[in-house]
Amino acid sequence: FKVSEDLDNALFLFITLLGHFGLHRLGELTSPNIVAHCSHRKLIKRPTMTPTSIGYTYTLPFHKADRYFLGNSVLIPSRTDNLDPTPHLKHFLQLRDACFPNHIELLIRSDGSLPTRSWYLDRLKKLFPQEGFGGHSLRAGGATELTIQGVPEALIRRIGRWSSDAWERYIRVHPVLLAAILQARSSSPPPCSSLSNPPTPRPPTPE
Repeated sequence: FKVSEDLDNALFLFITLLGHFGLHRLGELTSPNIVAHCSHRKLIKRPTMTPTSIGYTYTLPFHKADRYFLGNSVLIPSRTDNLDPTPHLKHFLQLRDACFPNHIELLIRSDGSLPTRSWYLDRLKKLFPQEGFGGHSLRAGGATELTIQGVPEALIRRIGRWSSDAWERYIRVHPVLLAAILQARSSSPPPCSSLSNPPTPRPPTPE
């Protein structure tokens, strides 16, 4: 990833990394295009994002399966390879805090406004005009990577805040993710038959 001193460029990368590694819906990281539809209760707050020994954590105050605004703690883990997101998260936070030290919103543009869905997608399409990326690309890509790494489906559903029914519907419309899951399922060892059908003890051989 290229480091940029421009706050909006750093914000775009920041949202991309949160979406991919945190398995976010784009609507959890951006505001509606119509300002009147924006709810500040759903915005991630800057004070909730803190560094830890294993990455960054923050509170997602609301998602589709959270009807009572109970919130969820999200972890963006550090990595040991060149795809480690944490240096870029730290860089954006430094730029953001220098420009807007008194703003409570975590995600904020250089002009003080909130990033909207169309603002993010316009930048995404300019960077990858031929790829067909859309609002679900970050979430689907992150889930696919976890599947390829061998993370169990049940854990991926928990990380991505999917219900069982929503997960099944989701993978049906994302063929790359579905293919990775089917591959993971086919390569999993079958249940040990000796546990469900223990062998009959053999009589001792007479001496």
